[in-house]
Amino acid sequence: MSTPSNETAAPVSIPPVQQIYNEMVGLFGGTNPNQFLTMSMPGTMLTPSDYAWDVTQSKPALVAEAESRLVDQMYDLAAITGAPNGQTVSNQYVQALSSLVPRFEPGVAAMKNKLRDFLTSAAPPSSTVDGKPFTGTLQELYFALYEQWLDKKSAWDTQVVEARETTHKGDPEGFLEWYEENAEGALAGIDAAEGRILAVLSPSDMGAILGALSSGPGGEIQESLDQVQDLRLPSPSGGYVYPVDLTPSDWFLSLASDLDPVNLLGDPQFIAITLSGRTQALTASISQVQALLAQVPSNEAVGRAAAQFTTAQTAYTAAQGSLMNTYTANTVTAVQMVMAAGGGEVEEGAKGLEALDQAVTSVSTAKKDESIETAAALADGSPLTPADFDKLVDGQKKAIAAQSGLLTSAQALSDAGLSLASQKAMQFGNLPVLLARLQSQLADVQTLQGQLVASVASPVTRQPVPVSTYAASESTQMTVVRSLLSPTDQPTPAAWSTTVYKALLVGSSLPADLQPIYMSALQAWAQPAADAAIAAAAEIGGLADRAKDAADETAAQDGATPQQVVDAVTAVLRAPAVSDDVRTACASLVPTAAATAAATSQAVDTAASTLQTAVAGIETAVSGALRGLQPTSTTVPPTYAAVPAAVTTNPVVTALGKITPSTPALTYVIAQTTAPDTAPSTLQAMTSGVRAVVAGYAAAGASAPTAKKSEADSRWMKVQMAFSSSDMESSSSQSSSASASQWSCDFFFGSAGSSSSSSSSSVSSSSFEADSQITVAFQATKVNVTRGWMNPGIFKLTPDLTRLTTKRVSWGSVTFDAAGKPTLPQNPNQDPNDALLPCFPVAFLLVKDVTMQFTVDESQLDAAQAVMDSRSASGGGCFCFSSSSSSSSSSDTSSMSSVSTSNTIQVTIPGPQILGWFLELTPLDSSIQLTDETPAPGQELSITQFVEQLRRYQDPSAPEAVDDVEPAGRHAL
Repeated sequence: MSTPSNETAAPVSIPPVQQIYNEMVGLFGGTNPNQFLTMSMPGTMLTPSDYAWDVTQSKPALVAEAESRLVDQMYDLAAITGAPNGQTVSNQYVQALSSLVPRFEPGVAAMKNKLRDFLTSAAPPSSTVDGKPFTGTLQELYFALYEQWLDKKSAWDTQVVEARETTHKGDPEGFLEWYEENAEGALAGIDAAEGRILAVLSPSDMGAILGALSSGPGGEIQESLDQVQDLRLPSPSGGYVYPVDLTPSDWFLSLASDLDPVNLLGDPQFIAITLSGRTQALTASISQVQALLAQVPSNEAVGRAAAQFTTAQTAYTAAQGSLMNTYTANTVTAVQMVMAAGGGEVEEGAKGLEALDQAVTSVSTAKKDESIETAAALADGSPLTPADFDKLVDGQKKAIAAQSGLLTSAQALSDAGLSLASQKAMQFGNLPVLLARLQSQLADVQTLQGQLVASVASPVTRQPVPVSTYAASESTQMTVVRSLLSPTDQPTPAAWSTTVYKALLVGSSLPADLQPIYMSALQAWAQPAADAAIAAAAEIGGLADRAKDAADETAAQDGATPQQVVDAVTAVLRAPAVSDDVRTACASLVPTAAATAAATSQAVDTAASTLQTAVAGIETAVSGALRGLQPTSTTVPPTYAAVPAAVTTNPVVTALGKITPSTPALTYVIAQTTAPDTAPSTLQAMTSGVRAVVAGYAAAGASAPTAKKSEADSRWMKVQMAFSSSDMESSSSQSSSASASQWSCDFFFGSAGSSSSSSSSSVSSSSFEADSQITVAFQATKVNVTRGWMNPGIFKLTPDLTRLTTKRVSWGSVTFDAAGKPTLPQNPNQDPNDALLPCFPVAFLLVKDVTMQFTVDESQLDAAQAVMDSRSASGGGCFCFSSSSSSSSSSDTSSMSSVSTSNTIQVTIPGPQILGWFLELTPLDSSIQLTDETPAPGQELSITQFVEQLRRYQDPSAPEAVDDVEPAGRHAL
């Protein structure tokens, strides 16, 4: 297989993404022709907490599932891809195994049949087992003797364990005596049992026979399938988890950014733009909430609806009770029947009732039964009258009226309930959703406000690393300087500064383009001393002011004496917080007692003014020394007024030594610069300063990338590359996927995830300054993937297998054309991805601490800032790198931050992301499709033909099976 290129130093004409691809292959790819890198564009952001666990304990199930799902994704064969293809390695591997069945050499069946004939032959006539004659087959005799041998060995092992653990437990001497007494006889019996086996067939011979019978290409496939099913675990979220091992196992520990948190602070201008956009969104949400609140009914309206509901409910309850009472008072079913039978008025009904009573009495008399009292009567025993019937009819009418009232009150209760529910629903509606969004937007605004305050208040000057070039003749010097950036063993900053200066010399002079490297060392050396000098001078100035104030206050008191003024000043200098060195430096503040207190105070004022003048001179000298180390222009690289031959004394100390006259105060200030000048932190600051400048250099005339071990973690390689703006513009039309599709937006700004490509396209077309450089730096490492349940080597057996599908498992080795499209050397028209398992991931490429720097035209700065903010807000990114949304959290290390100085923009994405995957090509599938055709003599047998031969061995008299001959076209590879 060939990749687009493996060169690490690419010509300028190669697109930037291709250069990054080549660099990654050169650093991590190796020379394996069956592996290649597919780069994801943009990268895939990772959440470190999803993969963190205590490596001294068992891996948690949630972490195992997260790792499994991460590496179970499949990617098409392509140099650069956008996303997984939706398939999984586990499913495709099982499908591939399930599609293969074995083929057999014609002699295999005959060989196995002969072996079975031998095993099933009759045992020798003189064979015995346990001293008894044995009749049976050879294999039955062998296994009977073999079981006896195993039983004797097992019995002896049991005796030994029992004697050691029970009978002679804690008595080694007794156990040894027992063993010596019993071992010889027991072992002899075991040897005798083994001898009886060897007389028939040795275990090694039987093992060889059984091994030959169990051999064949079909067993490995079933074993591989069983291994997958045995090792997979059910997942609570559905499906199965296929465990994987990632190497190194603690790969997640170094995902945190190594950048200084202060350097991740966004530029105030960028944060202000973002804050403005978030404020507008917040205003829109507030308007929506206000519109919703305007539709919400008042508390009085809701109260009225609730009162109406209560009233209706009371009326319904009353109507229900009235109906029940009416029914209870009108249980007159029998009377109604009599009235209906009479068919007349009430009086006639009463007469009919009397006739009925007489008929019942007659029947009872005829049957010689006792007479039954049937006459209807009231509760007091008096008979019913027509007036009583009128009451019953009137009660029935009341029951009908009560029933109607109950239905009416039920309808009123339902209407009141619906009205109340509607009123309450209008109070909420979509309000919870709007309030949640409003709360999120408020949190975003507060986070941005905090970032803006932190960015403005940060004392660190976040200057972008200058992008400089060095001549080919200076490459040796740059190599030497880079070698000095490891932890230095120089004794002093002066010695290290001299070493750097000598390393940069070309001939006898220091080239102008290399001056920034040396000056950065001097700046880092001078700054701690300057801080110490300024602090010491401020201490002297403060003490002088306090002495002056004490003298003036004492002299202003009535009756003050000159000695009292002297004592007041002396008390200030002898305060516990004042050290002896400071007291000595300010001894001139203590006056000699004059004629009056006022005169003495005036002497103190004069001495204090002299010290303040000295302090001002010290501050001027220090600031002048620092200014002398700053560049005189902002060109790239910057220029300096003059660079001395070699600085062997701290520039701040040199500047202070030129002050005249020398005073105790000046001596004290100079002495305070000694501690930082000899501190190890100063050497570290000088090394970091030089490293920061050297990182911005590239060889002139080329965009050669650099790579070295990261200072923070030896697992990570620090990579830096530089491109020209013309490279970036031309690469917009380069192919970026296997299908050779064209990018419709700019290649640099076009990698955003959720924003419009038109905005970035319009900005990038005129944003970059002519001939400006774009630098990209990041840390990279590789994590290997091992799947214990997967055995891809099984597919090397496909020449001896047949397949059940028309699709192959794999097409084997591929090549990539100039557009990055994979092709098959032997079949250019065949798509290599049209297979069950063309490849699978074996490692992934991690990057973090991505830093990009570019220069834009000043007129386009605001537009470029707006585009960068949209990338940060949407969770998009820049170039081939991705980022998460920066508004999710103030501590989100995956978010993108931007810093601008003049018209130079530096973008930082500290979070970890997967930039690409190393894919292993599955071995070529050389199987043929399964058919039922009769094989030619000497041709391999299919599984069905192999079984037919075994069947005829079991029953030689069975008729030969007739093959269904099918078209030869199904034989196609």
